[in-house]
Amino acid sequence: MSEKGGRVTALTRRKLLKRAGIYGAALGIAGMVKTADQLGARSVSEPKFPYLTGFNDDFVSYSKSGFASATLDRVKSCAGRCIRFPVDWGDVQQESRTSFNWSSYDPIFGQALAAGVQLLPVILGCPEWANPVVTAARRDDLDPPYPADIYRTCSPSFDFAFADFVDQTLRHFDFFSKQHGYPTVVSGAEILNEPNLWSFGAVPAARVFQLTSASAAKVAASQAAGAYSGKMRVISGGPAPVLGIGPDNPKGYPPRPSWQRYLGDLVKSGPVNFDVGFHSYETSKPPDEILTIPEDNPSDPFARAREFANWQASRIVARFDEASTITSRDIWLTETGASSACIWSSDIFSSSYRAAHGPSIQAAVLAGIADSLKSRPRCRSMFVHRLYSDNLLEPPPTPDSNSNHYQDGIYDSVNGNPKVAPFVLAERWS
Repeated sequence: MSEKGGRVTALTRRKLLKRAGIYGAALGIAGMVKTADQLGARSVSEPKFPYLTGFNDDFVSYSKSGFASATLDRVKSCAGRCIRFPVDWGDVQQESRTSFNWSSYDPIFGQALAAGVQLLPVILGCPEWANPVVTAARRDDLDPPYPADIYRTCSPSFDFAFADFVDQTLRHFDFFSKQHGYPTVVSGAEILNEPNLWSFGAVPAARVFQLTSASAAKVAASQAAGAYSGKMRVISGGPAPVLGIGPDNPKGYPPRPSWQRYLGDLVKSGPVNFDVGFHSYETSKPPDEILTIPEDNPSDPFARAREFANWQASRIVARFDEASTITSRDIWLTETGASSACIWSSDIFSSSYRAAHGPSIQAAVLAGIADSLKSRPRCRSMFVHRLYSDNLLEPPPTPDSNSNHYQDGIYDSVNGNPKVAPFVLAERWS
């Protein structure tokens, strides 16, 4: 979305990328020093809240567009304090261990400094010099091959170099806090994203443990040496909350363990010196006994929708609680969300009822999650997926299949307007 004359103009992601303009020199390192010094001179109080609040979305792409500042304004208007985004090791250190090219991330870094928004980098990828390893059954017949190169991991003999890069990433984004007294910009790094899924590399749990443990040890050493402005945490990549699939499944999908088995294997691989990431969604149909109130209920038209929202929120939180029984470490909920449309089966609501109450259902689910997590002292974060809906990459469900994240954005992708959720999150996260 772009803003002209106080109005919001719709932009799909494809149009966004075509019209992208990189901030470049205006947000170069010299410019960021000036911005940081100016803003750091102000009295800025960091909000106190039981967990870190924020969003997971394509913020690196948005940072190179004409509505970059509006994006972070929208994050803040919801009382979001942080944005989660990928950092590609293979991009930053493409040439060698001693060379760094942060240009892909300079725009989002500068904008976050100016807006007072924190960053949660998710470290992915592997440069060619670190002997990348393909852990998924790769489709090399596709162009480009799938899963993408960014979901390769390094050879175990280069784990030390991966850990060094995690440390350098934290030092890079922490520079103005450490050197200029700026409020917290970064407080942790996540290692990989949904590594239990084939589309994200199907990285074995034991391998995730090795990468995360090596990174946590390196960060702890830097912490002890006084390299950072404050406490830095290393977080294992949040697994997707999926069921297990056997090798002889009818659709021929690659086999995978359930998320419970995967998380259990991860934390049992050795002494755990890191926090644990986790993703929790609920996209299934509720049991028949859950929805007892008919749609036609003049005294409370939202009653049936409320039953559904309460059930969905409780299922998402219950999955978090189940993860808490598998690990004793602090847990970062780095992805959760709810649709404002119709990913649930068509026989739950009529199309007209969904259209009337979908955005309010989304808001009620997110409110239920936000409130419940306040009483979970080991919960370190709640990141909502997504800020913007994307009609191109998230097609609507068909009679044969659902799209799990259709209309998960809390801002509409057609007209750029806020749905109901931004106002509800602003209240719950304040």
